[in-house]
Amino acid sequence: MSCEAGAGCAEGRCVLRNVATGRPAQQSSTYVPGSVDRRPGLAVDGRLCQVAARYGGEDGSPFSCPVSQTNAVAGSWWQVDLGASRGVARVDIWQPLDFAVRLQGSDDGEAWRELGVAEPQLVPPLRIAVGSSVRWVRVVRPSAESLMLSEVEVWGR
Repeated sequence: MSCEAGAGCAEGRCVLRNVATGRPAQQSSTYVPGSVDRRPGLAVDGRLCQVAARYGGEDGSPFSCPVSQTNAVAGSWWQVDLGASRGVARVDIWQPLDFAVRLQGSDDGEAWRELGVAEPQLVPPLRIAVGSSVRWVRVVRPSAESLMLSEVEVWGR
């Protein structure tokens, strides 16, 4: 992807920024464990809480950090609307537990195409190279388990 007009450039190189922060997010369902907040917007609030969650967090559980969370259903998804088609270089997915995800993109919010797959890894984040223009980015957990996300960073212009 080349630097587009209006993109931040420094020393002749494009500067990527997280184009998802503060954008509207949705998920297939929202897990409601008592009074704990698990809204989809928590994954684009700009707060990285991954390390504390992975290594014990405040209460010794991976759930002590604010995360978006779906119910445990196969194909659970979370998505963000970037507001307009954006050139996306990569997506970094910060999650409190290790699990495989599929990344999808859409121009209209209806038809989705595969952008990449990430397998579980010990060191966060899950990083998926994209190199495509999309308006919507969707994270899918294929297994019948809850999708929990601390932060989703969409790096682009």
